[in-house]
Amino acid sequence: EEAILYAYTAAIAACSKPTSASLPTREEKSWENDSNYRSIEFLLSLLHEMEHGYFCGKHLVRPNSYTLTAVLLGVDGGLDALKVLDRFEKDYGNDGGARTVDDNDGIVTVQVYNAAISACSRSKNNSAEKRVSRIDGWQVALSILQRMRRYGPSPND
Repeated sequence: EEAILYAYTAAIAACSKPTSASLPTREEKSWENDSNYRSIEFLLSLLHEMEHGYFCGKHLVRPNSYTLTAVLLGVDGGLDALKVLDRFEKDYGNDGGARTVDDNDGIVTVQVYNAAISACSRSKNNSAEKRVSRIDGWQVALSILQRMRRYGPSPND
């Protein structure tokens, strides 16, 4: 079970970010338009495949906080980060029954919140998100921080 978990976590992390050698030049299409590997849907589909495509004994292969963080590394923009974080809190919250390395805490850890906050800094000024919502990344980042303080793990966990 752990080997499958680690393999999927590594694959999700690899698909979350392009290598510096593959970054486009100004004359080329942007990475986001040129590939589906970084799309939220693709990353979440890998997570779903990991959980529902493999059964080890009687247990499903469940993600850990590293897996969730890897998904969030591929998210650009605060509203998308909020959407993914909402799903993670619902599915894997501290009482969600998902396993961790220590098997005694929830997997929506401080590191997962940090990755969601970091995604807010990757919002583009000309993105559809900003035109539609009029919400800046820093505002969403503060919202996620407040949420973590109220409902999530303590900042030193």
